[in-house]
Amino acid sequence: MENSTCSKEFSTASTVVLLILNGTSGFVTVCGNFLVLMAIVSTPALHVASNVFIGSLAAADFTIGLVMNPIYTVIVARNITDRKHGLNIAEQFLWIHTVITTTFNLAAMSVERYIAVIFPLRYSHVISSRRCLVAVAGIWSFSLSFVCTRAFVYEAEDLQTLWIVHSVIAIAFPLCVIAFCYFHIFRAINKQRRRIQQFQRTCLYGFNQNTRSEMNAKAAGTMAIVILFFILFWTPNIVMTILNFFAKDDCEEMRIFQIWVWCASVAFVGSSVNPFVYSIRIQGFRLAIKRICCCR
Repeated sequence: MENSTCSKEFSTASTVVLLILNGTSGFVTVCGNFLVLMAIVSTPALHVASNVFIGSLAAADFTIGLVMNPIYTVIVARNITDRKHGLNIAEQFLWIHTVITTTFNLAAMSVERYIAVIFPLRYSHVISSRRCLVAVAGIWSFSLSFVCTRAFVYEAEDLQTLWIVHSVIAIAFPLCVIAFCYFHIFRAINKQRRRIQQFQRTCLYGFNQNTRSEMNAKAAGTMAIVILFFILFWTPNIVMTILNFFAKDDCEEMRIFQIWVWCASVAFVGSSVNPFVYSIRIQGFRLAIKRICCCR
């Protein structure tokens, strides 16, 4: 019973499903986010400040499909469950990097939408493509710098401390920023809609304000959908990471690790969903991707 409970191998059914999940998710993620990046690069109409963060997030998602999904495919196919194995250590480095780039990009997108909705008259003075590029460069540089800390952690206790610090910096802090921004965004949008209803039948100003308000609301809604998908897909992974802190022995750690691989594979599915959200919600991306797919 002990051997079956502490088995270090994935079951045959789990192996097959995980291989299919990671293979399919990786292929869709690479193709979808590649199209998003190509749409931004090749379409002048999409060269706006807000799309800098979308492009950065698409690049992070593209990396997940190109690198992370294949790594999990190999881990599952070869039953690599030893945490000290080189591939698992590489996965830890890349996991830290992808989580930070994803969450910080989502937080930056939330701040950009916050300024657009709360301070519309100051938006063009505060937000520019150059400043967004600097912010993106800072996010990726910070992520790569934080990843390097893993190279100096060897002991199990120090590694747990690193995961706690990583969870606070890479997950808790960005989610607090996102929650703050969207609380004020949706409250401001509701106020604007009520105020506009009083003017839209009496003057042109009301009509113009209504159009701008709806555009901001739709843009904020699109980013909110992306954030909700992130929370939905990543919550099981985060929960298992926390549970790993309280593992009492190697046997329990092994069971948590096997479940964690499932949760991580599901989390990466979110990277394949984002391009569909952009295509459905943002007309510019939809038209640009159609043009690229039709070779126009």
